[in-house]
Amino acid sequence: MNRARTRTFLAGFSVWSAARLFVPGDVALVFGLLAAAAMWRYGGRLPTAAVVADERTLARELPIALDVLALSLDAGASWDRAVHHAADCCTGDRAVALLTAAARLAMGAAPAEVWQGAPILGTIGSLVERSFRSGGAVSTVLREHADTVRQGERMRRIAGARRLATTAVMPVTFLGYPAFLLLGLIPTLVSSLLTLVGPVLSTGLVGP
Repeated sequence: MNRARTRTFLAGFSVWSAARLFVPGDVALVFGLLAAAAMWRYGGRLPTAAVVADERTLARELPIALDVLALSLDAGASWDRAVHHAADCCTGDRAVALLTAAARLAMGAAPAEVWQGAPILGTIGSLVERSFRSGGAVSTVLREHADTVRQGERMRRIAGARRLATTAVMPVTFLGYPAFLLLGLIPTLVSSLLTLVGPVLSTGLVGP
């Protein structure tokens, strides 16, 4: 059973099991089927943990690679050596892709062949093309994009911290307040009510 089918089954079974506590069995089955259908339809769009980790690693390594590439070009290094230096700042598939691009550049491959095969290569290729179209220095375009990526990653982390703060308050809201009502407020109200009503009931039972 593949991952999509597993998610679909778990979604349908979980919703069906929860719905059985509140609604009749046939209605609960309908809820379960609807949940399974929604997961089958939209569950494939959910990014996996590996995809999210790879995107975050790219966002962390890309600005460094662009800065090193820009510094190497400003220092007079050839394109293949500059890309090779940038590869030293990356890990995994990104380092392999940059080393492949450096080898292509050393062999004199066309730009369309150099900047393909990996997201980081596509990004660098689009930045190089943008600099050629605008007439600006390649190193300037590379540094500007590196700053943009850093700013976006910084905003993502700030948003994540805010979501974490909101999530941390939820247990207090949904568990703390009901516990306060059940253990603190309701016994106090019951005790006060018995204190007020008890003498009246006692007088009525004893009679004049």
